[in-house]
Amino acid sequence: MTKNNILYRLFLVIPFVYLSSILYGQQVEFKSSEDSSTLRVSIYVFENDKKINEVKSINGKVDFSSIRKGQLVEVLATGYEDKTFTMPETITPVIYLHKIATRFDEMVVTGQMQQTSVSDAVQNVRIINSKKIEQMGAQNLTQLFKNELNIQLSTDAILGSGMSLQGISGENVKILVDGVPIIGRLNGTVDLDQINIQNVEKIEIIEGPLSVNYGSDALAGTINIITKKNQSNLLAGKAYAYYESNGTYNTQLNLSTKFKNTQISADINRNYFDGWNPNEKPFHVEKVRIADSLRNKQYKPREQIFGGLKLRQRINSSNHVEGLYLTADVRIFQEEIENRGVPSKPYFIKAFDDYYNTLRWDNSISVIGRMTKKWSVNSTNSYNFFERKKTTYINDLTTLEQTIAGANEQDTSAFDLFLSRTSFIYNHSKNWMLEVGYDVNYESSRGKRIENQTKAMGDYALYVTSEYTAWNKLTIKPGLRAAYNSVYKTPIIPSIFFKYKVSKNNDIRLSYSRGYRAPSLKELYFYFVDINHNIKGNTDLQAETSNNYQLSLRTDYEKGKCRLVITNQFFLNDLANLITLAQVTTTEYSYVNLSKAQTYGYTLNANFIRKGLSVDAGVSVKGRKTQIYADEAPRATSVYPEVKVNPSYTIDKINTSFAVFYKFTGKLPNFVVQNDGTVFESKRDAFHMLDVTASSYFWKRKIGITLGVKNLLDITTINGLSGGDGAHSAGSNSIQIGMGRTYFCSLTINLNTKK
Repeated sequence: MTKNNILYRLFLVIPFVYLSSILYGQQVEFKSSEDSSTLRVSIYVFENDKKINEVKSINGKVDFSSIRKGQLVEVLATGYEDKTFTMPETITPVIYLHKIATRFDEMVVTGQMQQTSVSDAVQNVRIINSKKIEQMGAQNLTQLFKNELNIQLSTDAILGSGMSLQGISGENVKILVDGVPIIGRLNGTVDLDQINIQNVEKIEIIEGPLSVNYGSDALAGTINIITKKNQSNLLAGKAYAYYESNGTYNTQLNLSTKFKNTQISADINRNYFDGWNPNEKPFHVEKVRIADSLRNKQYKPREQIFGGLKLRQRINSSNHVEGLYLTADVRIFQEEIENRGVPSKPYFIKAFDDYYNTLRWDNSISVIGRMTKKWSVNSTNSYNFFERKKTTYINDLTTLEQTIAGANEQDTSAFDLFLSRTSFIYNHSKNWMLEVGYDVNYESSRGKRIENQTKAMGDYALYVTSEYTAWNKLTIKPGLRAAYNSVYKTPIIPSIFFKYKVSKNNDIRLSYSRGYRAPSLKELYFYFVDINHNIKGNTDLQAETSNNYQLSLRTDYEKGKCRLVITNQFFLNDLANLITLAQVTTTEYSYVNLSKAQTYGYTLNANFIRKGLSVDAGVSVKGRKTQIYADEAPRATSVYPEVKVNPSYTIDKINTSFAVFYKFTGKLPNFVVQNDGTVFESKRDAFHMLDVTASSYFWKRKIGITLGVKNLLDITTINGLSGGDGAHSAGSNSIQIGMGRTYFCSLTINLNTKK
């Protein structure tokens, strides 16, 4: 080959290689600035104000090689801000898009026949998304709910944190994880401190009964925790570390992968808290007090281990967008709480130490999605196990020897729940859908304080709901549930929801729903008699029932890049057959159906967003009228207010956001039944809670850091009266609210591979 031929070929090849590198560099991937997920986009190209070309993404990427320098490019993606720019000579390989104000229209699934937006749902649905969880630095449901309207929290050093919703106690609130109920109610409520939220995509809250769909315990409302799923990455990993100045040290590791139609994820968490006393200052380094009076902590030390494994498989080859998915999920939780006792009189050389060990095991298999063009299925089958073991030791503080205490000081309670709930949804048209389903629950309980040490209860139900839209304005959703229970007589449960679209930006929702709560196995079969107690269950208990009425008006203003959503909501709960622990003889207490109550209220909530500024603000006023005993007149109405303001601002250029979380809780009434059966009313003082946080992301959002101050106003206790359970005297005049001002920081590392 001659020298001239070589030069000629190089002359042809070099421009080709150069051009190829340019074309390869014109492959652009569009991602969400929220979570770096790949987006499907449409590209429109303009020249001289005239559209000349349209390009769509293929496998998550867009080929920009056909677009010339100087042409106007418009990028559109559903749910994200439009992006317009003039085509440069070279373009970056990744472009991030920001969610627009329609994020208020997030998709919801709880109580719905099919996934739908918040604005289209017939019920009022409140959503707490992962962004708020990260900004707050919340580690569990207790810390997250302290900022929510219509939710009141209560704290017990041993039993953990409980809640009430719409003024109704927590045993009437159904808490689900991906549709599977959480069991293990102690003293009637689930411990919110035991519910980890680090792998949560969002939390959906529906106030008012959803008993038609979910049965017992959904009288006050339903909370569904939706966990995250790996949607697009071949391999995704997350490492998380959290420190708080009250002695909290938490870590998490999460891995997930996706190949073809299969997704697999696994996570493990360790949460550790070394305990807290009022005399401890922030950043206090704990020194274990072995033998002195400071060995006892007001907030008890605890260690929690969470683990989970999930497999998600698409099991049909249909072209339907939803698809049909099989999900197998295993979750395990283990906790130890250490309650070191105060040295006992008269010589202060001995102390009783209690250890509370909890084991929770949740296993579920679900099949959810579209089977055919008209038919969908939503099936959940699960086995849940919960065990709580109390072990008491006697410590000799001079020799540090430890011996186990007597048998009466030890206690173990265990619960099992088998659940099978399946519904079939017929989508006749965009205006009419029908849902038919069954719900089977079989619960058993074991423990020495349960009659005969083991008892079981079965609940078997059929339910039907329908959703019909007339004139594209009025949507009607009636429902009915009929059940058989092996222990008590179950009521027929109806519900009906209306949604009327007054105009493009205004709609009205009106609903009536009946709720109920089954007597728990403890209330039916509890038996605890010793020198200090004489408490017996009652097998003749009836179910608690309620009639719930709600009216809401939603207005949606949108202009340019601004959006304001205002919701006015009124509610009334009329409750009957409330189960109360009461004195039935001079020495004996038992659970009886005695009291009646009404709760009612008004909530005004406003959500505003403009570019990086977001404000979530609201005010609520609730009233409660209580009739403790059947033969007495209803007591005077008690009214209490709440206010919250949550502004946040994001600076996109530096991926940094600032947030403030403020809530005011007004004076809260409380009725206390004393040992002699008399009742008096106390009021818990009003208080303010304020948190301030800042979050920033680096290295293409792979590293995130959040810093913040919780309880900035340094609130620890307020005046009030913590109620007893009816069999004991009223509690302390001082109520613990928090651990004072604390400081926290968290580090998140996200490592994701491309598709």
